[in-house]
Amino acid sequence: MTGVVRLEQDGGVLRVVLDDADAGNVIGRELVTGLLAGLDAAAGGDVRCLLLTSAGPNFCMGGDIRYFSPSDGESSGGVGAKIGELAGGLHVALRRLRDVPVPVVTAVRGWAAGAGIGLALAGDVVLLASSARMRPGYIALGFAPDGGVSWRLTRGLGPARAADLLLTNGILTAADALAAGLVSRVVPDDELDAAALELARSLAAGPTRALLRTRDLVRAAAGEAGLDAHLDAEAAAIAASASEPDGLEGVAAFLSKRRPTFTGTASTPTPR
Repeated sequence: MTGVVRLEQDGGVLRVVLDDADAGNVIGRELVTGLLAGLDAAAGGDVRCLLLTSAGPNFCMGGDIRYFSPSDGESSGGVGAKIGELAGGLHVALRRLRDVPVPVVTAVRGWAAGAGIGLALAGDVVLLASSARMRPGYIALGFAPDGGVSWRLTRGLGPARAADLLLTNGILTAADALAAGLVSRVVPDDELDAAALELARSLAAGPTRALLRTRDLVRAAAGEAGLDAHLDAEAAAIAASASEPDGLEGVAAFLSKRRPTFTGTASTPTPR
């Protein structure tokens, strides 16, 4: 357990709870470390299902924008490297979440934004509260996606709808996500926790090895073999975007609560 991720054992179910509600459960180094600790615990013999959920009104508001801002004297290249490192760490956690030797259920309430979408959609079975919303958020910062978001949205929505959502920073409702086949079930807000736990307990009581073989067959049928290479490409893309003028401007504007002014240039600003 870390300060922002809480682990709770319920029989054969391990609940991994994003537990930094005041900050929107944003993704930083501590949250990634907590996720990895949860995945280590899920590999234990007494865990037969992992339930990824959250405290507070929102599932995950994406990356910790404060971490994206350059510190005093830090170069744009340093910012890009720092964000690339964070994306790489998150991608390690996503790979391990994919490969954890038990079924995974995700329960999503409120907003799943940015890389929070990647976490939300990483479950074998994904439950959304009826008021849940997803928004990529990257373009508003001048960033490219990470967290497997462009990979999952393209496979779920198709290239045309995924490009529209990502390029215009659109909003995907729970009903839209269900209709597109991105998620498994939508339940009333006040029933999400109980429904997710009931499902996780049912899977934990099932034939684990047969469940995992079935999961592997579904993934193979869906053509999911390319996720590893895509995560590497996303990490490189977000690092490059973060070190360019538009990425630096997007972060500064977000933190200053103003509208960003993007120039589209690839040049690095001259240090003052």
